[in-house]
Amino acid sequence: MNLKAVRWIFGAIVAAGLAAVTVMIATTLLPPMTEAQRKGTFVPWVLTWGMVWETVLLALIVAGFLFVTGLNKGRSQQPHAAAGRP
Repeated sequence: MNLKAVRWIFGAIVAAGLAAVTVMIATTLLPPMTEAQRKGTFVPWVLTWGMVWETVLLALIVAGFLFVTGLNKGRSQQPHAAAGRP
């Protein structure tokens, strides 16, 4: 595996870590559902959690894209040899 592939895969790990950190921060800062219902702030609570999970989903999609790209970079060390070029 070449250095470019390692960089892409490292980027994928960082993006997946961003998803995990987002959930940890949200669980720390947002109140429980029962408290949000009691205070009358249930709709903003649901919208905020929707944005959190959207961020997690997009971070995982980006991580998957970076990982697949890194794997392809690792396999194609000599792209011209497969095409018959010197």
